[in-house]
Amino acid sequence: MRRLVYTAATSWYRAFAPIFKWCVNYSYPEADVRVEIISGIRPPFYAACLRFLQAPSQEYDEVYVTDIDMFHMPLSPGLFEYHEERMRKTGLCYSNSPRSGKEPCGPDRLTGLHFATQEWYDQTSVARVSALQRLNDGDLGNGRFDDELMLMQICKDSGLEIPPREKLIKRHFGIHGGTVRCYENHTRNTRESQLRQRITPDMATMWNQMVDEPGFQEAARESCSMSPRVAFQLEQIELFTRKTSPVKNGNCFMRYS
Repeated sequence: MRRLVYTAATSWYRAFAPIFKWCVNYSYPEADVRVEIISGIRPPFYAACLRFLQAPSQEYDEVYVTDIDMFHMPLSPGLFEYHEERMRKTGLCYSNSPRSGKEPCGPDRLTGLHFATQEWYDQTSVARVSALQRLNDGDLGNGRFDDELMLMQICKDSGLEIPPREKLIKRHFGIHGGTVRCYENHTRNTRESQLRQRITPDMATMWNQMVDEPGFQEAARESCSMSPRVAFQLEQIELFTRKTSPVKNGNCFMRYS
């Protein structure tokens, strides 16, 4: 079974690549990891769309397409086991979840965390080629939800059934830096409230163990040297995990900036 964790990045999001790769390699050493770096002047959400349109390689049986600012952790069950079990239950060749109807664009969009088999890539090839043409023509990749709306439409146009909705936070399999980004201009209490909904005490303990790995520190410093926004997110996450973990290992807080 050949597995790949895949994403794409442009603009300042490229700075996440070193720490993203390290976290995936640490959590899923049996899988390959690839970050498509998009250079040149592109619309703000070009990379977000492109990650779903390119078939990384025929050599992979399973491809997990995720966000570049997702810090993966070796949770149990892991993302591969979780999505394989979900596909067994739905009988589909992919695993994703429609958004809530209460959100902007609601159930018309899937999430940006997409688990796909080669069968999915085969069945969606025509729709993906069409969407890629639209992306390069400038008709996609400009709006905040373009990627998730596009992904839903690709599945529908390819005759694929849409899976039932599930709770989204448990599908992160790690800590999403976007949680900090979205509340960057809010108070510390507001940010902590959001992190508390997404990071359990056990996850906080595991994150601190990962931070204490020498390899993590090297990758984190490389990412932070490329963007102070990455440094801010990692600092906020560790401030929270050091405080909330029930295990006090006495290690010092890592200085990112």
